[in-house]
Amino acid sequence: MTKKAVSVWAKKNFIGWFIENNRFANDNPIKILKELAQTEELLCRLKLVLNGSSIQPLIVVSTEGIGMPPLLYKTNDQALTDLEIILEKLYSEMESPIYLTLYYPERSLSEPYSLIAEDATVLNSNQTEELLIDFELSLWFAGFQREQKRAEILRQIDQSLAEGKKREFRRLVKKLKNL
Repeated sequence: MTKKAVSVWAKKNFIGWFIENNRFANDNPIKILKELAQTEELLCRLKLVLNGSSIQPLIVVSTEGIGMPPLLYKTNDQALTDLEIILEKLYSEMESPIYLTLYYPERSLSEPYSLIAEDATVLNSNQTEELLIDFELSLWFAGFQREQKRAEILRQIDQSLAEGKKREFRRLVKKLKNL
C-alpha cells in the first residue's frame, strides 16, 4: 500500500516544523501532534498522507482559518473530536497504522509536507479525486457545524452573564474552550 518509507526522525522533525509554523484554533491539535512525536510506538505507526479520503481510521488536523475542525478522528462509523478519546483509541489499537492528514494554507505547495507524505491510495485517480472531494466537503461541513455550536455557546455565555449565573458561565466557558 505505501510506497515511500519515511524515517521516524523525519516524521518527528516535520511535526515540530508544522507546530512551529502554524496557528491552531485550540490546543488539541498541538497536544495530539506532540503526543505522536514524543511517543516512539505511535511515531513508528504514523503515516502522514496527503489524501486520507479512502483510509480509516484517520486523524485530521487543521490550522486556524481553514474552516475545518481543528482535530478530528475519523473511522468508518464515527467522527470523534475529544482529545482524550482519540488518544485512548490510538493506544488501544497498537497493531494498526495511524494515518494523519493535515490541512493548512499553502498545503498543496508545501515542499516539507510533500517530502514527508506517504502514498496510501488504493483506488484509481478518478475514484480518489471523487472521494477526496466528498471527504473534504464532509470536513468543511463538520467545521461549519462546529462554528454553529460555538456561536450558540457564545450566545448562552452572554445570556448567563446578563442573568448573573456564574456557575453556568464557567461551565459554558469550559465547554467553549474544549470545542
